[in-house]
Amino acid sequence: MSRDARKQLLRLEAEMHRLELSASLSDLRQPFVAAQHGSWLLRLIQQPGDWMGMLSGLLASGKFAQVSRLLPLAMGAWKIARLFQQFLRRRRAKAD
Repeated sequence: MSRDARKQLLRLEAEMHRLELSASLSDLRQPFVAAQHGSWLLRLIQQPGDWMGMLSGLLASGKFAQVSRLLPLAMGAWKIARLFQQFLRRRRAKAD
């Protein structure tokens, strides 16, 4: 490798490290910006108008009564599915 190629390689590596450091510093300066973009919970808390409108529409219509009747059935089905999954895991563990 020639001397000029080595110099160019070192310059590129130095530039790459400089860019990584600047990205890390911007993350350190604003640590919660990345979390706010990806967290649906923070969006729900910060923008309650979206989900409050849906919730009020659900409560105002007769659909809430249907949902309230189906909710215990869904929870029971979920519990049965979890128990069945645990049963299968134990059975597989005994077979091995």
